[in-house]
Amino acid sequence: MAGAVATAAVALVLIASACSSSPTEPGAAGTASAPGAPGPTGPAGAATGGSSDVGDRADAVRSLIESEGAIVHRVVVDGDLVAVHAEVPQSETVPDGPLAQVVLLRLSGDVVVERKATAQAVPDESINGHTMFDGGGDPGAPASASDLAANRDVASRFLTEVLGGANPAAIDELVGPIYTQHNPAVGDGVEALRTFAGAMGPMDVAIDEVVTQGDLVVAWVRYGDTIRGADIFRVADGRIVEHWDVLGPVAGRDPLRSDGAEGADAGGTGGNVGTAP
Repeated sequence: MAGAVATAAVALVLIASACSSSPTEPGAAGTASAPGAPGPTGPAGAATGGSSDVGDRADAVRSLIESEGAIVHRVVVDGDLVAVHAEVPQSETVPDGPLAQVVLLRLSGDVVVERKATAQAVPDESINGHTMFDGGGDPGAPASASDLAANRDVASRFLTEVLGGANPAAIDELVGPIYTQHNPAVGDGVEALRTFAGAMGPMDVAIDEVVTQGDLVVAWVRYGDTIRGADIFRVADGRIVEHWDVLGPVAGRDPLRSDGAEGADAGGTGGNVGTAP
């Protein structure tokens, strides 16, 4: 019952946003990051946001995604995981565009060994006045391992306690007083967020991966059994101050795959990213 309620709730968000979602593909199975645990971001206390290796990897992945026709807005690197927040313009190969897209890549050296993607049609209007792409966020901002772990924990707690319903009152602890929303169906501010979460009710939330760098956190999340998506958070002073999301069904085509691969086949080796270490 909980899964059915969650699926219906997320579906309502898609309908209210006037967003017909392009399907996602889950990709090959990988080792999920444990919510609340720091990723492989460097020695404890070390600043990781400005590392040249991280910058090279981000630039290589940005070039790879842009070569497929997307406009890249954010790249977040965490160990062997790279999350890309991109815009896919309408074209002959993407007739339903423009799309908001999040691609999650797992790298081994300079080779993409796993690829997941979720996409959602961009609506003509947004009730908060923002697009699904504008706003802040600085993955290059210096952040220690403890900072990144704290940001990861805040995002994970928001998903499980506020949206998942374990502790809805935690919204006041986890969300800043000035909160910018990029989900087209939800208004700015913590009160609009509180109203949305209350209307949706507890959701069946499962976090598969968490990628964090600088002041950004990208969570790869399953809502019930059929909706998978990415939530992107900007964290300042230990609280969430900005949010983007992209939601879609679990199985299907990755709009950024030039080969049009579908289902699990689209989640395997994705090619060489050249300069990635």
